[in-house]
Amino acid sequence: MKNIIIGSAVVLVIVVALILAVGSKPPPEEVVPQPLRPLRADHITRLEISRPVGSGRNAGRQHITLEQHSTMWQLKKPIDAPANRAIVDKMVRVLAELHTAEPIAASAVDPVSSRGGGARKLTVTAHLTDGTTRGVIIGQTRAGWSQIQPIDSTAVYRATGSLRTVFNKSPRALRDRAVLRLDRDSISKMKFTNEHGSLTLLRKGTDHPPTYAPQGVELSNFNNWRARKVASVLSLITARDFADERITASQAGLDDNAASVEIEARRDGTPGTFTIQIGKEEQRRHLTYIKTNLSDELFLISNHLLASLKSRAEDFARTDEELAREREAIKRAAEHAEHHRRANRGEPHDHSHDHDHDHPH
Repeated sequence: MKNIIIGSAVVLVIVVALILAVGSKPPPEEVVPQPLRPLRADHITRLEISRPVGSGRNAGRQHITLEQHSTMWQLKKPIDAPANRAIVDKMVRVLAELHTAEPIAASAVDPVSSRGGGARKLTVTAHLTDGTTRGVIIGQTRAGWSQIQPIDSTAVYRATGSLRTVFNKSPRALRDRAVLRLDRDSISKMKFTNEHGSLTLLRKGTDHPPTYAPQGVELSNFNNWRARKVASVLSLITARDFADERITASQAGLDDNAASVEIEARRDGTPGTFTIQIGKEEQRRHLTYIKTNLSDELFLISNHLLASLKSRAEDFARTDEELAREREAIKRAAEHAEHHRRANRGEPHDHSHDHDHDHPH
């Protein structure tokens, strides 16, 4: 009996010693991921984005593809259309700056946040010029930081800002809303056809800024500043939105009888003739339908642009008041120049015209 008690005591001592030995060992050092490898923005040629859409039973995923063509970006999936260069360039810059993201220790990772909540996760894959790809899973934003995870790794990082806001864009939001994007100073002809009649403005010479003149109509007080302003509007006109795909050109009032503007200019360095047709007003939002000869796309523009698109001869004739102001400005400029000329020569100031000015000396 005594031997049994002694044996049990020995076993107990050994067990306690083992427990103390294990408990006294320092915890294993937590491994922190290595920094992300740098990525050059000019090496990215294609972006693939997988984003969550819908909710509940209607939840699903939408796949978007963007490809670079020369200096421009093109949407290739789910539709083929020019992309908004500013938005895509920002995406590319953000990807190139991800190497500054801070590695996060495993104990600090919020799995739901880092992976975007399972089915709600947002993934971005960049295709590079060397044929390789780099992809990340973008999680939710917490306190101004986004947790991200490389697709080919279990490591998690913390990046500044809301990356989901940058990349979670619908195809509609990614589309370029520029109607023509012409070289403004290359416009050599503008022909307006509308309910007011027809008016053609032709560029004279190669002066910069351009000088225009009406063709086939006498406008002795032609306002060239107004002509240049209209040319600027036509070259950079931007749509507020795209028409509903169910709306046909005929329903939008864009038929052979629609008002139009014909423009001769350069686009992407290539000369051409471009036409904008002006249709009906979309009553709900007070926007007007237009389309160009470049595609069947129907755009919606702000109604205030109609003053330029539907220009008429009278719009380019300066009023008597405008002419009087111009003559006064020319007169004052001449007097100012004469004053400086006399001052530079040391001649006394001529006060004979001082009464013409409102300010005292």
